[in-house]
Amino acid sequence: MKNFKELLDTEKKLLIISLPDNSYEYALRAYDAGADAVKFHVNIKHRVTQNTYTTWKDFKKAFESIISQIDIPAGIVPGAEIMSSMEDFKDMELSGVSFIDCYYEYAPRWIKNLSIHRMLAVNHTFKEEELDYLADYGADSIELSFIDPSQYGKTLTVKDCINYERLSKKCRSNCFIPSQKFITIDDLEVLNNQNIRGIILGAVVTGSDPKTFSDTIKNFRDGLDKLYGR
Repeated sequence: MKNFKELLDTEKKLLIISLPDNSYEYALRAYDAGADAVKFHVNIKHRVTQNTYTTWKDFKKAFESIISQIDIPAGIVPGAEIMSSMEDFKDMELSGVSFIDCYYEYAPRWIKNLSIHRMLAVNHTFKEEELDYLADYGADSIELSFIDPSQYGKTLTVKDCINYERLSKKCRSNCFIPSQKFITIDDLEVLNNQNIRGIILGAVVTGSDPKTFSDTIKNFRDGLDKLYGR
């Protein structure tokens, strides 16, 4: 199984799935439908699904069981106001977590000392000049999560596309676009920028119905392959 860093060494546009629930069923469905990586959650209440996720210690055994049955990298959102400890982060890597992804305002200062791949997400109140510093503070990748929560689930606009392109060109790290807006197959051209390495699909687009979840991922996989190659 490739780790997340090895995926980034390829030229393909990556399809990462933020799972609506920390379950084997969703992880397997994402894998079977063509996801390049999946993302689990601990220590948070998800803003879209309203699911509450337990601690890493409580999830660790289930995580190890799940990833032993899928052949793609798996990441963790390690928390927000309540953040995983340094010991948890180190244990995550030993357990097979391939990357972590969290909002930069909650990322502990020492995160840059970890060897695991670190994705930091900006938020809707971030200042553009902060992009110049994220790599210095440990961001191997940046999630461009700048959409105001009041706009979640709405149609992608020209303004959004311009901001994705403009901000990604200012980044010194790989960038990913999350599906805060209701991104469709027809919107995938927004990834046509060498600094934008892929898309992170979450519940806004995939929903939580198992069949719809699988069908949506497969359609996005086909769309990405058609536009950008396998």
